[in-house]
Amino acid sequence: MSLQQIDRARFSTMAETLRRDLDLTRSTFERGDVVEGIRARIVDKDNQPAWKIARAEDVKASDVDRMFESVWTPVAHPLRLLKD
Repeated sequence: MSLQQIDRARFSTMAETLRRDLDLTRSTFERGDVVEGIRARIVDKDNQPAWKIARAEDVKASDVDRMFESVWTPVAHPLRLLKD
């Protein structure tokens, strides 16, 4: 996902990149394992997260693409007023 983020930023304006980063952050918390990582490391301190996907090799390209989808339309995006 990080490599794809860099590739996408290469051909984007700063405003587009910031909007995409906000979308990605939201998706990471909603679809990813951030909360599980926090639980395992900080809350329960058991250091045994139960990841949704156990191995990086099992992540599908379509899963990564979905992480970049915005829940906001361009006119509703919280960063819509940033100049391209």
